[in-house]
Amino acid sequence: MKTRREYLAGLNPPLAKAKARGRLSREATAEIERALESGMKFSDVHGPENDEETYLVTDPGPREYKPLPPQPKQRSIVRMVGFDSDGHKISSDICFKCTYHVTLCSCSAGIYGSSSIARWSKESAKFGAPLDAPSGA
Repeated sequence: MKTRREYLAGLNPPLAKAKARGRLSREATAEIERALESGMKFSDVHGPENDEETYLVTDPGPREYKPLPPQPKQRSIVRMVGFDSDGHKISSDICFKCTYHVTLCSCSAGIYGSSSIARWSKESAKFGAPLDAPSGA
């Protein structure tokens, strides 16, 4: 079975080059349409009008949406606050070990902070993991 370009190159006069790339001319496109309407099949045209072996399915259909189960609230805190070694404030609302929000973090040692934190603030100290604990998951 010929490709569309091979068919167009075999016409007299040829409307396209067999090994060329790019868009076809308006006349070549019209000739392809006429050939398809007359029942000609091309190996580079995929669809139900060609053989089943050359038909490609590109759309697998709609995907099923499965929502995540709800996470129970673990702590009544909005944000963890700590300070670096120079005394600059560092604030975060995620645990750096489990990457959950601080209210949903269920790490047994407490909420893990950034490696930049040298000490916790007074409010966050009761929720924070010990700063010498490794935060690698």
